[in-house]
Amino acid sequence: MGGLIMFDNRGIVSNSVQTVLELDFAAFDRLFTINVSGMAACLKHAARAM
Repeated sequence: MGGLIMFDNRGIVSNSVQTVLELDFAAFDRLFTINVSGMAACLKHAARAM
């Protein structure tokens, strides 16, 4: 019996080193949107085929 596999090879890293006190929320939101929300969108669309 065959199975389906979802593989999502996406993600970015922050180019700047920041401490918690220097946290840039705009950069954090961009990082979070791409890495987490992008994965959720991929999973949502892959689930249709599974």
